[in-house]
Amino acid sequence: MTPYDGVIDLYKVKTRLYFLDDLEFLGWKPYTTQGVAIHEIAGDHKTFLFSPFDKEFGKILQGVMDERTAKKEPVKDLRGKVVLKAV
Repeated sequence: MTPYDGVIDLYKVKTRLYFLDDLEFLGWKPYTTQGVAIHEIAGDHKTFLFSPFDKEFGKILQGVMDERTAKKEPVKDLRGKVVLKAV
């Protein structure tokens, strides 16, 4: 597997339920050429998608998505129409 040529956004919970070898990047660092952006979220692995933690996670996720999409120029085909491209 070749590393992704971009930044990986890692969402880490503040409360860990189990032991990890790599507490900083959770093993993702070798899979990117441009680094790992760490976003710490409230809750633990079982609760971060439930109230009240879900709202905070949603705000953080939306902020990252807004930031990432604001930096990219739309991809256009030969006719000048915008093309949707999966990243």
